[in-house]
Amino acid sequence: MPNETQATVAEAARPAYVYAERGPGCAPTMGVAATTLTARCPFACLLPAEANEPPSMGLSLVNKYFCIYTATGRILNAHNATADLSVVLQSQANGAYSTPPVLHLADVPPNVTALTLTNLGLESLGPTLVQDKIPDSPWSSNVLLRYMNLANNSIASVDGVAFPRNLHMLILAQNKLTSMDGIAAPRLSMLSVSRNPTLPPSAFTPTVARTLSTLRRLVADEMEWTEIPSSLPSSLTELSLAKNRLSQLSPRAWPPALRHLNAQYAGITTVYANFTPAMRVLCLGGNAVTAFYATSAQFELLSALPQRSASANALDASRCSEASPLLTTMTTNTSCTGHVTTRLLWDRYPVCILDTALDSLVTSPPSSSSGVTTALIVVSALLGVIAIGLLVLYLRFRRRPRPAPKWYEGMDLEMDTKGMLGMDTIALDPPSCTTTLPEAAIERQSILARGGFGIVYLATLQPTPTLPDVLSPTRVALKRLLPSHLSDLRCMDDFMDEIRFSARLRHDNIVRFYGFSYSTLADLAIVTEYMERGDLWQWLRVQKLNDTPLGWQLQKDATVPLRPYSPCILRSRSRPPAISKFSFLVDIVEGLLYLHTRQPPLVHRDLKAKNVLLSCDFVAKLTDFGVARETCDYTMTAEIGTVAWIAPEVLKGVYYTEKADVYSLGVLLSEMDTLEIPYADLDAIQTANGHWNVSAIKARIAMLVVSGEIRPSFSADVPRCIADVADRCLAYEPTARPTIRDVWAYCQQIQGASIYTEPASP
Repeated sequence: MPNETQATVAEAARPAYVYAERGPGCAPTMGVAATTLTARCPFACLLPAEANEPPSMGLSLVNKYFCIYTATGRILNAHNATADLSVVLQSQANGAYSTPPVLHLADVPPNVTALTLTNLGLESLGPTLVQDKIPDSPWSSNVLLRYMNLANNSIASVDGVAFPRNLHMLILAQNKLTSMDGIAAPRLSMLSVSRNPTLPPSAFTPTVARTLSTLRRLVADEMEWTEIPSSLPSSLTELSLAKNRLSQLSPRAWPPALRHLNAQYAGITTVYANFTPAMRVLCLGGNAVTAFYATSAQFELLSALPQRSASANALDASRCSEASPLLTTMTTNTSCTGHVTTRLLWDRYPVCILDTALDSLVTSPPSSSSGVTTALIVVSALLGVIAIGLLVLYLRFRRRPRPAPKWYEGMDLEMDTKGMLGMDTIALDPPSCTTTLPEAAIERQSILARGGFGIVYLATLQPTPTLPDVLSPTRVALKRLLPSHLSDLRCMDDFMDEIRFSARLRHDNIVRFYGFSYSTLADLAIVTEYMERGDLWQWLRVQKLNDTPLGWQLQKDATVPLRPYSPCILRSRSRPPAISKFSFLVDIVEGLLYLHTRQPPLVHRDLKAKNVLLSCDFVAKLTDFGVARETCDYTMTAEIGTVAWIAPEVLKGVYYTEKADVYSLGVLLSEMDTLEIPYADLDAIQTANGHWNVSAIKARIAMLVVSGEIRPSFSADVPRCIADVADRCLAYEPTARPTIRDVWAYCQQIQGASIYTEPASP
């Protein structure tokens, strides 16, 4: 048996694993000056102690192992042998390792997507953490790492460190960082440097800001900073500076896309409001603010923030959301000087109004950034042209086989009725005899669509006594299960549930359910209204491809104060004056309002643009109720829908309400605005055998949504009022989201604001 050191490698809720010194044939392949953690381990050193043969080829555990090189030439095996795509190495709770001390991280295993190395005593990182092949092993692959947690170590510098190119999240909290120069992480979207008081604000140089050009979230809490870094990545949408020593928020140029700013408990006494129009959530609670300055324009921006009703009881320095209070100080004008007047924000917070001549001073970015901004616009335009060209090529060659499908693309299965011809007639339990249609009344025609579970035909419905309002032959859609799923009891139950559910619905913004027809199991079909223009997603994409993109038809910068629902808000009796994305939104909200206000409320659970259909006269209607349920069913599961559209609480597997649909509506707004699948920019994860790991990609998206690390993106042209609605719908906590009645009220208020632009003909 190998010798065991005193140090352990442990993972929460798992047995402890030990560093194990390997036997004969385990020879070092490199010399080190300090004890080093590496994945460049001789193959013989990686075998399990009791095994004489390599691990199974089914899962390359060898690609997930670490070993430790000591300065004396010893090699120790260090791993926790998990069966998923993550590795966790942590010290015992009482501190860093004593035997042997692990001071240097040379590189990382190639076949992991998440890596946690906390409280190990690490002092330095290798200049490149990427390796292509494990020496003396039969496996070779690219580094897949996307999440890396190096918190609670003693790392002094990341200067010149090349992190894996796929890395999206990096946690360097509670180390001893002094600079960030030369850091290379080309796809990093989230960075935490909290509790590194040795890292000054000046470490974020213009060079670092340009290098981290994809960074969207920066967390720099408890840094003891007295000022905010002058150079921040222009891509930032979220910034956390809680528990610092700032004393004031001075006039400065914030990143243009910044939407969330957390400066709670930051020692701030004076605030100069000069936030960009993108700002949606501002958290300044826990500060003894005595002077709050703003121009008239900034006061209006602050008035539109969604935190009017937030309670001081929700104050939490680690979280900044719509439920967080803007301020917790009631008196905020005791130190104001040079102001013109004082106005009460939300009838609560005194704000000192400055002369409007100061608007340009506090809102204009430095001239040095104008060249970069212009360059970004030019590059974005070129990329847009390239994207359209690629889309044209895709549509032209879409029938050709593709080796690397995106995670969101479904399978196109062929219809195969072989083996079903001899099935006997069966007796079904129809939800209502009035919805049963005779087979002779339906004439099936061409295929409209097909997917992994079902197929939809165009058909003609002849007049029948069952439907007295159908007086002439009517085009309908006929939906059937694929024969391969007819023997699946769960699929059949879902199909019958869809029939029962749809039979109860009747609304202008829900695709009409005419009934169902069957004689045998193979013939079971749902008959619904035929929507000539297809689904909303495809229709909007085609309009863009034809150089006639449909817009929101709303003024981009117009401010519409959005108030929650009240009986005083009157329903608009007319649709928006133009066919637009906004008119489609109004239709979708009307359909959801019908579902959510029934008793008990009904939850759609699969709301996305592909499940919204357009009629001949451009009315949007909800469809696909195969996974819809009543909210009284508290056993609802998260294994439905498409992961990118699912609310965090659903992914957690806890009880949820119709607020889950409100979150999905926020994601749908992103789809409509960008015409991109949510999170489609996440790279596919390829396994060692060359297959695309769709499950791993979906699991990663789910993890990021559950942790609140990612949110759907919006274009720079989205109208502010639409962005406000989406931001409220996408609140992490269900209690912070509006009800569908509130969203309906927002739409009525936007309609009544008369901020329409010139209509565009589709």
